[in-house]
Amino acid sequence: AGPKHAPFHEFIEERQRKFAKTQPWNIDPPKFDYKPVQMGNQVVFSELPANAIVTRQAYRHVDVATFYDSSPYLRFKQEWEKNNVVQKCAYLIGRDEMIENNLTQKKKVSTSTLLNKKDSKLMCAKIYALYEPPQKGHGRGVKLLKDANEELVDSVIEACGMQRIGIVFTTLPRGGEKYKGDIFMSGDEIFTSARLQEKYKNRNTGYSKFFTLICHIGMKEAQCFMISDQGVAMIKNGLIVPGTTSLTDDNIDNYGFMRVSVPPPKIYFPGVINENKEIKQGDHFLPDAFLVNIIATVATKQQHVFNYVHFPKPQNANIDHVRQHLIHHKGEELHVALSDFNLLIYLAKVIDVGLLISVAHSVVKKERMSEDLNMKVKAALKLAVPGY
Repeated sequence: AGPKHAPFHEFIEERQRKFAKTQPWNIDPPKFDYKPVQMGNQVVFSELPANAIVTRQAYRHVDVATFYDSSPYLRFKQEWEKNNVVQKCAYLIGRDEMIENNLTQKKKVSTSTLLNKKDSKLMCAKIYALYEPPQKGHGRGVKLLKDANEELVDSVIEACGMQRIGIVFTTLPRGGEKYKGDIFMSGDEIFTSARLQEKYKNRNTGYSKFFTLICHIGMKEAQCFMISDQGVAMIKNGLIVPGTTSLTDDNIDNYGFMRVSVPPPKIYFPGVINENKEIKQGDHFLPDAFLVNIIATVATKQQHVFNYVHFPKPQNANIDHVRQHLIHHKGEELHVALSDFNLLIYLAKVIDVGLLISVAHSVVKKERMSEDLNMKVKAALKLAVPGY
């Protein structure tokens, strides 16, 4: 059986019952702080940050990630499998909502859950769309590149009542004896995921619900993880980095490991203790304790917020694709014809964003546009799309 993680709200409720009267300061989980310290003449050793003792997280901020529209993911997976030697990634677009826990009724759900309470609730990440950002893939992974249109993309996502709630990475089979079996997430994937959890955390609570889906080839089920709060803090403060990699020398190929950083001169880094053993600076270790398992499911009853998923990914699209799409859907009402997430993202670059936000509102509500909005959108499209 895999590690078990309690829903975060139940974890807090249990600690409230335990500590409210005697130790109220212990209700919230610890805040990890591993900031490097400049060493000088005035350093008080008792004030240095404590060692990072790697501990499996008892709770999780997201319990289940569910595809309420699985068609964008299936398209993404099918396109990757045509050229699976180059790995891909995509942001998962949707919203986080509390749902009733109906998973306990199933015979087999997951080995990664504490879902045995009746009438309990779960935090569910509901996925409706995918966005493939600029990236450079290779055989073992993918690197995110700077997205010049990030703000435009986010404005469209927000107009759809959604946000970036996770990321999916593709991978071929990987692992070996040195990793004690399969590699669940590579060092680079853990590093990137932790940075994204930090980027997309709730600024009020300081916690993140951003998660990572690992997509495998063929029939093997996808796996879903978050990086523990401790792991995110260690990466944020530069305490650990991805392992060294080599395609030619297995002795220095450690891409399934994390590595303890070597600090610059006169900088103090806390020590790292993993499985009751100190990991020396520069040495590698298995990062499985940082992984928080999440249940990945597909909703039985699909909810298609967007009618279509056939417009090309925005990085590959051009204005002729828009023209072809509009011609193909010319018999439909405009809010129906434009109901394709990738199309909305691409149109943000060619027509007024304010106008497109109004279009997105109509699309997700499946409501007919006002006559005035309809005229403005058609005029904008005629101006931007030759032959429309």
